[in-house]
Amino acid sequence: MKAHFKTINLARDFKVCQHLRAISYQASFGTLDGFEQDYGESYRTRLQQKIDQLPQGCCHLWLGSEIVGQIEAKWVADPDVGYINLVVLKPEYQRQGYGTLMLGYLSNAFSKAGKTRMQLSISPSNTQAMSFYLKHGWIDTGPRADAPHMRLMSKALP
Repeated sequence: MKAHFKTINLARDFKVCQHLRAISYQASFGTLDGFEQDYGESYRTRLQQKIDQLPQGCCHLWLGSEIVGQIEAKWVADPDVGYINLVVLKPEYQRQGYGTLMLGYLSNAFSKAGKTRMQLSISPSNTQAMSFYLKHGWIDTGPRADAPHMRLMSKALP
């Protein structure tokens, strides 16, 4: 079955967005405590703003008629950087090359927009994700200034 990306349709798929965000949140923090306050209705508003800014960076990954993953990205103040907020797959689709496909999709979108680097933040307790990014050439640049419990990762674009 061929994988394809479509810009997130919030009117139809917001519950799917929340479910995928919950998977990521659990993997990052080991709990869903606090999830609802961060990813309830205010998440819909924040996600719509990201979609409006960068529709090609806020997509679902589809296999046939099923949504199996989600990416969220945005522009930041640094004109050279494309920032990734989320790369998540349903657990049963992990470790099958779809994460690499998602990063490639974002890398291509950022390159087309003239960006030279990608960045993202990661919880160091999410060892599976940390390992994934390091394996794909990302560099851990240290704690995030505004959230020292998170690590900032960076990768130069080709």
